[in-house]
Amino acid sequence: IRLPKNPFEDEKGLNEFKNQFASLPVPVKEAITDLYPQSPNSAFDRQLEIVGGEGVLQYKYNHFGLGSGPGAYRCGLAVTASRFNHRCAPNCGRFFIDDHNLLTIFVESPISEGEELTISYTSNHVQEGAEAFKKYMTIGWNFHCTCNVCKNTQLFSMFIEIKKIDEKIF
Repeated sequence: IRLPKNPFEDEKGLNEFKNQFASLPVPVKEAITDLYPQSPNSAFDRQLEIVGGEGVLQYKYNHFGLGSGPGAYRCGLAVTASRFNHRCAPNCGRFFIDDHNLLTIFVESPISEGEELTISYTSNHVQEGAEAFKKYMTIGWNFHCTCNVCKNTQLFSMFIEIKKIDEKIF
């Protein structure tokens, strides 16, 4: 499912979601409805679930930012990639190849046998500090990060400096 950014702000986006969801094969629909969350967490979520129907909250809480450019879709749901857990300093990254409609997960650092593969859900608001980042994660994903970076203020400050260097390089 690929939708414009903020698809549930108007009826057009909600209808686009419903149409795309309805056209999916049953096993894909089941895989989507099996994603987090199983029940609405707010009054808005309850209303969205009633109006949007099956799979709408799973999309809301499991979508990724995708390609950019004029007329391009901005967000999408990738069932397998949506099962990765978040870590602020993940061992995997992600890259969307728009021409092929492909979300690729790649290894960013050495991974030990048995170690969980993780991605960063977002780096938005990281430079504003730990509290702003945590608030953004809560609002955007109903998620409370408890990774080692978020637990340690000094480590989070170092993490911010590394992100600033990464942005200058790339």
